[in-house]
Amino acid sequence: MGLGPYDLPPVEPKTAWEFNTDGTLEGWSGNGDLSDLQVKGGLLAGRSTGADPILQVGGLQVEADRVRRLSFRMRTDTSDRVQVFWATTLAATSGEASLGIDVVGDGQFHDYEIDLGASPHWRGIVTVLRIDPANRPGPKFAFDYVRLR
Repeated sequence: MGLGPYDLPPVEPKTAWEFNTDGTLEGWSGNGDLSDLQVKGGLLAGRSTGADPILQVGGLQVEADRVRRLSFRMRTDTSDRVQVFWATTLAATSGEASLGIDVVGDGQFHDYEIDLGASPHWRGIVTVLRIDPANRPGPKFAFDYVRLR
């Protein structure tokens, strides 16, 4: 006889992406206006080719009331606004379910943190996390890590 579902230890949801294995996007995908997306040398890097570059990871099962902040280490060559979106079991990805932060475009790494819990739409079970790393064509960017905490 095998083990029943209550006999197995709970699976911890993935809440951190470190990009330490070349060629492995760790579940992230690019769509919209992105090119050159790759993981190499401990970085997830790419280039915006339009007004709506999208990085997205799905299949999450993160309880919003237990994880309230998003932190990331990023560099970009253009000062811009990074927009973070999410979907939950209660609502689809939307402009209301998003928060933004201004980033410095000096080509150096900077640490950023967004208080997702400040949004009334950060509730339920988070199933998708989306980061728009720019809002115009041209910027090159790289993430050292992305963490929900």
